[in-house]
Amino acid sequence: MEERSLHYLKSVVDILQRLSVEVKLRDEHSTDLMAARRLLDYLQIETVIAPGAAEKYLDEVRRLLAEVDQTLTAEVVGGESENSESIREIGAQLQKLADKPDPKQFETFLALTAKLQKFLTQSGVSSAGALAQSLMRADSEYAQTLFSSGLELAKKAETDNKSGATNQLSYDETALLNFIVDQFPGNEGAEIENSGFIPGGQSKFTLSIDLSGVKTLPRNLILRSDASGRFSGASVGYEYRLLKILYDRGVRVPKPLALEETGAIFGAPFMLSERASGATIGHMFNLPAQDKATLIDVARNLATIHKIAPGEFGDSIDNAKAPTSDKFLSWLELGQRDLAQTDRQSATFELAFSWLKEHAKMNDRAPRVLVHGDYGLNNLLIEDSRVMAILDWEFAHMGNPAYDLGYFYFMARALGSWELFLEAYQNSGIPLPDEDQLNYSILFGATRLGVQCAQATSAFNARLIGGSDAARVVSHQYFNESILRISEAMELVHQS
Repeated sequence: MEERSLHYLKSVVDILQRLSVEVKLRDEHSTDLMAARRLLDYLQIETVIAPGAAEKYLDEVRRLLAEVDQTLTAEVVGGESENSESIREIGAQLQKLADKPDPKQFETFLALTAKLQKFLTQSGVSSAGALAQSLMRADSEYAQTLFSSGLELAKKAETDNKSGATNQLSYDETALLNFIVDQFPGNEGAEIENSGFIPGGQSKFTLSIDLSGVKTLPRNLILRSDASGRFSGASVGYEYRLLKILYDRGVRVPKPLALEETGAIFGAPFMLSERASGATIGHMFNLPAQDKATLIDVARNLATIHKIAPGEFGDSIDNAKAPTSDKFLSWLELGQRDLAQTDRQSATFELAFSWLKEHAKMNDRAPRVLVHGDYGLNNLLIEDSRVMAILDWEFAHMGNPAYDLGYFYFMARALGSWELFLEAYQNSGIPLPDEDQLNYSILFGATRLGVQCAQATSAFNARLIGGSDAARVVSHQYFNESILRISEAMELVHQS
């Protein structure tokens, strides 16, 4: 059995071992058991179904290479430029791999296909563009085969939106309590009744704290701390100062209470806020149907953010002075580099990156507003169909409101209706960006999330991360689903 397969099985064993010793975590047991089952399902997909899908993908690319006529060859690789030599070399390597399929070389095949896609999109000729579209379709069909197989295997399984806490560390409760008491005089008799990490999140630690004996403080606090890792955003210091502005202007955010930036108490800078009521009802890929009232309130709260005058945030807000397109282009460059460092190469992603870079300037047409940057169900606490709190502002910046709207596209559809979401947003007294900008952001959001899924999947395959949170990303095939979403979004941008 391959070493990667052994890692899948070891992760299943680790989950089951945790269940056997942590009986107190009853609310997480069903989630972890489901992750174990799905991980075994995915192992079956990789070992039984993927080889046949890969052979079909190889056959399709072999056919496409054979269809490249002399005109395309002359247009794209004419002359002796470094670009032409690269395309010749890639084509030859692909042909060799397609002629003698080897499952162990399939990741190399995917990487070469993605590289060919990159050169084709840079060529600018119409015939090369048609080939690039065909490569994307072949890539999407491969992803669809694996993804559909996973759905079939999981048909009888219940879905769940919880995950194990990824970011945890040791901490000194006494030192933490002393900081709280020092910050809020009059609470000298306070005690920490309970504290523990909250599941989810990759770039921050989130700790729940229950207090007793308080006089001027809430009993329930949230500590949010910086954490090193693959996924990063702004520091908690940036978030804390932004939350103070938002809270004072009536945005539904947790009340910010204190900031510690030295790292001496918790091992990293952290902020404290009041714990808000409500619960998350899903995330970017687990999308349960909800009543229309939920969708409408989600849209209205987004409009509330976008209506705040930009001058309220000063020059310290991210991207305060640069053009909006600079923010998009900066992330696209970073995202493309991040994806290249994973084992998840894809012709679909390369085509999306190329189109997004080419059309980034359209985002400069809209008035600039505060953009949340990660406005999704995973960052909204819902209670009785109302948004109680908007969390995690580490990606907030000045930019185009279409960013947040398009990012929520697939979630809006799952909650009821994309059209209803836009209508509720517009009825709050704020104009909609034009359709081109919205479609751009739908594609951008799908690509951005896809890169994050690629990073998580690649890190899992390299045995750098494990546990139920990582298992959920891998076993539910979020990377393959991202390819399908990007393909759908590419259709939207070409139709508009």
